Amino acid sequence: MKANQLSLAQSQAVVLWLPVAALATVYGSITLSWVVYRVHLAELVTQLGFAPTFAPQLLLIETLLAIALEPLAGRLSDQTQQRQRNRFPLIWVGAALTAALFAIIPLLVTNIGATQPNGSIRWLVPVLLILWAIAIGILRSPALALLRHYAATVRLPQAASLLTLAAGLAGAVTPLGSAALRELGYGTTFIAVAILLLVTVACLRFFNPPSMAISGLRNTAAIRPSLLSLGLIFGIGATVTLVFRLAIEIFPKVLKAQLPDSDPPFFIGLVFLAIAAFAIPAGLIAARIGNSRAMLVGLGAIAALLVLLRLTVSSPMAIVLAIGLGIAYSLVSNGTFPLVLSVVSPRHAGLAIGLFFGGAAATASAFSIFFGKPEALSVTTGIWLGLISLLVAAICVTVLKPEHSAATG
Repeated sequence: MKANQLSLAQSQAVVLWLPVAALATVYGSITLSWVVYRVHLAELVTQLGFAPTFAPQLLLIETLLAIALEPLAGRLSDQTQQRQRNRFPLIWVGAALTAALFAIIPLLVTNIGATQPNGSIRWLVPVLLILWAIAIGILRSPALALLRHYAATVRLPQAASLLTLAAGLAGAVTPLGSAALRELGYGTTFIAVAILLLVTVACLRFFNPPSMAISGLRNTAAIRPSLLSLGLIFGIGATVTLVFRLAIEIFPKVLKAQLPDSDPPFFIGLVFLAIAAFAIPAGLIAARIGNSRAMLVGLGAIAALLVLLRLTVSSPMAIVLAIGLGIAYSLVSNGTFPLVLSVVSPRHAGLAIGLFFGGAAATASAFSIFFGKPEALSVTTGIWLGLISLLVAAICVTVLKPEHSAATG
């Protein structure tokens, strides 16, 4: 009896750090893939004779598809896990298709652009671009659902901190490295990221423990999550994404208005780097005071910083605000995966992650529709929308209560 209790206590404190680190590299690769894709998309479509406005239209189509695709992919991975004790069949399909399309698309664009830039065959490329977005959507939710297998519920925030670190570093490439990526060209960067993605997924598969080593899953009851919980998970994905999107849209506008000689991409890059730098402390804080409480602290801090944005009257103040936004958002972002994974049965981890990203995609779609043009969003409107979104996010976090504390789902 005592031996069983000791085994249970040990399992409830476990974090499989090597698999978590491998998963973080996959998440970083996925984030970097989207960064590279978005940086080069306008160049790809204009080289084929499409108008520059065609690029955001493609992105809108892709995000609309992701609203349904992400939860579907997550749910399919749950079913695969239950049947085969393995999520990797779907992960490999997504990774292989993503990498293959990353290699094929530059070749097609170069060939068609040189021979038939205005021919009907050019429409093959937008189709492949949409298929690429579908492929990476097939990969993301099933892969990140593995976090539930690698850490006990109470240790999920600490494990998730490696993912937050990787995503923050990859996200910083957009404001700080876009010029370098354009100089390298889409052919080189697409191939490089395709190789990186395959290598990181292969490492994840190598470090993934045997299914029998993942305790708790076989004995977990197949409790269906409530519609309220699923809706709140979707809501967290939508509101947390909207808050961040608004912050990085209105901050440069404030800088341009009040510090005309400033370099807005530098400050946005600083936000991403602060997210990454504070990821590990954010995980430790969440483990000490509670994940939901840490997220609420972060949401409150973001609200205060949004109100203070108009006080950006000097570069030092802008640096402080950028770092503050990064630290506050790190607390929020780091808690999202642990929260959504802890409110559903481990058997529904993929669905939970998929719904979170579905909510994020819904926000991206709505933002593109209503604020697609830079002048469509004023600083005042952005701040008020941000505060409302923060309130809704706080309600979602407060209402969602962790219910499943099996060791490593």
